[in-house]
Amino acid sequence: MRTFLTGPGRLEVIFLCAVMLCASPGECPAENDGSEFWLASGLNQTLVPAAPARRPFSLFHIKTSAATNSVLFPEQYEFFVEARQSIKKGIRPGSQRLLERGFLSGQIQSQWVGVYAGRRGLPGPDSRFLSDQEQLSFLTGIPHGRSRDSLWFMSRLPAGEFGFFGVQSAAGPGLAWSSAHHLLAWHPGLSAGALTLKVTDLFSPDDHLHTDVVANGRTVYGYGQFTLSEPGLALSTGAERQEQWDYETPESDSPLPGRRDRSGRLDLELLLRECWRLELAGEDRGLQGRRIGTLEFRPRLMANLRAILGFRAYEARHYGANPGYERRADSAARLGLSYGHKRLGLEATWEAPRNGPRRGELGARLRYGGWQWKLGLAYAQPGPRSGFFLFLRAPDQQGGRVRFQELEAGGANALVVLRARSRFLFFYFESSRDRAGPNTFVSLQARIPLHGLGWQ
Repeated sequence: MRTFLTGPGRLEVIFLCAVMLCASPGECPAENDGSEFWLASGLNQTLVPAAPARRPFSLFHIKTSAATNSVLFPEQYEFFVEARQSIKKGIRPGSQRLLERGFLSGQIQSQWVGVYAGRRGLPGPDSRFLSDQEQLSFLTGIPHGRSRDSLWFMSRLPAGEFGFFGVQSAAGPGLAWSSAHHLLAWHPGLSAGALTLKVTDLFSPDDHLHTDVVANGRTVYGYGQFTLSEPGLALSTGAERQEQWDYETPESDSPLPGRRDRSGRLDLELLLRECWRLELAGEDRGLQGRRIGTLEFRPRLMANLRAILGFRAYEARHYGANPGYERRADSAARLGLSYGHKRLGLEATWEAPRNGPRRGELGARLRYGGWQWKLGLAYAQPGPRSGFFLFLRAPDQQGGRVRFQELEAGGANALVVLRARSRFLFFYFESSRDRAGPNTFVSLQARIPLHGLGWQ
């Protein structure tokens, strides 16, 4: 979930709470009851010059499960009781006021039937279908908040769950097919649908395929990631598209001239025998297009330590009202060091370009005690700017793994992304700068297992 602030900034706090509810012993014919108490809280703050203010929510999560062979009793109950703040425009132009609304969501599953209802319940893996972009969750076990109420009736079969669903203020039913690894849904009344895939262990334990694509009648957006790791070969590729990228501002209803459905971001990284690395990435966002291509040779210096000798080509594009674009190209020699270990990884490179400012990148990862830390930093020296940009392979938040940033004239430029994750906590920090000013997003969300503290 994101919370955007404008002007001098507004601090908004998100509280996520979870408690457990179970039927009485006489009503639960279960051999082994599984009960969970959860208390979670979060804080998000973002400074984006052109973005509207976003509102927080609070949430109670209620979950219990039971092992039973009877089709008359549910195997799992899960409920979400939440309150959200929203903005309602006033009668006078530019006036607005806050509204506090409450929602009840949940799901009940038996051997034959699954019922999902409200603004949190959804079958299959977590998907952005019908999601409210202000209510995205980064906590394990807390699904995204939805923009509308929905009701799903799904029959549980060996090939997955099949069924119908209805959406608030939408005529007619939709069709859905889901499992623990996929969701395929379409609602004709909304002209909206979703395809979500989350598959691991394709060929080895490190392989995975994640795709979350949404069509909403206005456009198609989402992300996809594919990673393949085999002896002597490592391949990763990603794609991302956000709904608002075709528009000049997030509030705009008209796309930029000639740019409807043309924005997107792609990246590919190929590593051969840990010595040769090829990287390709590109982004079209609004009227700006950017491309990079990198080729590196990484000879081993000693155990876990390699040198980096490479070359990178840059291309910047500016699209106009007429077909075609203005182009600005640059190239740079790269030099650096890389340290790789199972728990710790460090990589630092420095570039001497032919025309643009000198640039550097730093990447770090750490795994320790159930924690995963990732850092990405790109820096450019002060100097004149005209068509140059920074590139960073960044820790992803949910989707995009690379960042492009236009360089501003007159000073040093930096792009920083930091992510920390454990089973119970998520922290994310990203800061960049564009023509409108600095953009900083901070997210902190945590949950506490009260059942682990003896609250039963």
